[in-house]
Amino acid sequence: MTKNNIAREQNSEPVLRFLKARTVVYRKANLLVGLQILLTAVVPVLMAVAGIWLLDWKSLFALAGLSIALVDMLIIDRRLGKLSADAAKLAEEFDCRLFSLPWSDILVGQRLSPEAVQGYVVKFRQKKEPAILNWYPEAVSTIPHHLGVLLCQRTNLWYDSELRSHYAALIKWAGVVGFILCFVLAWRLNYTLQTTVLSIFAPMFPFFAWSIRTYWRQTDVSAAQARNLSSAETLWKQAVRGTLSETKLWPEIRDLQNAIYARRSASPLILPFLYSVLRPGMENRMSVAAEKFIEDSGLNG
Repeated sequence: MTKNNIAREQNSEPVLRFLKARTVVYRKANLLVGLQILLTAVVPVLMAVAGIWLLDWKSLFALAGLSIALVDMLIIDRRLGKLSADAAKLAEEFDCRLFSLPWSDILVGQRLSPEAVQGYVVKFRQKKEPAILNWYPEAVSTIPHHLGVLLCQRTNLWYDSELRSHYAALIKWAGVVGFILCFVLAWRLNYTLQTTVLSIFAPMFPFFAWSIRTYWRQTDVSAAQARNLSSAETLWKQAVRGTLSETKLWPEIRDLQNAIYARRSASPLILPFLYSVLRPGMENRMSVAAEKFIEDSGLNG
């Protein structure tokens, strides 16, 4: 039995166009992420390896490593932040229209202009549309609208926290393994401390700076989303038990949406390949969990 239009409306063009625009923004951002990985991981490794035979170039490689780190922090990272902010506004517009939530001018600021949104939409590749259909679990259509919105928020928070937790772990181990390999390489080559720093660690500095920064950012966002997830589940329990009325729940839903937007706008991007690998399994778990929440609450009885 259908009790709200979330499952149907999320695939309608007036709402879906904001996910299309967001997909284009992320496509642009992913190109920058690729450049960032090239500069902060691939190039430093090549310089560190080349430094084995080109010891006279060690000072140049060290300077290049420090310069790359500055370019990453001052230019690439800032540009990625701007694209993330645009993507967060587009996701917020999608949610507000789908959930019938008011726009938060104080927190979010102005919406992206219709011209800006359309400029992104026309660049959307239609072959990508299956990936953005049924963004939220279809099971939410079987419960009242306010509960459906809350359950969508809950699945959103779980998905984001879980994805970033996996990514943070990957980055941590990449940094640790890279650091150990640098020491092993220096030991095998019998380098002095000065040569080790100039020939290996200075060229690799962009990678270590990026991995440390990315690990802490992703960890912080994942932890914050986990706290928001706990709040959403508490609200869900109160709502289904009847201790929190629909009238009192809506302000809580808006506050939760504010928290979701705040994290979206400040969140660093995930490497595209990891998202593609983890997404199918996570979406299945998300849908099954939503159905379980509904079943356990007795709302589908």
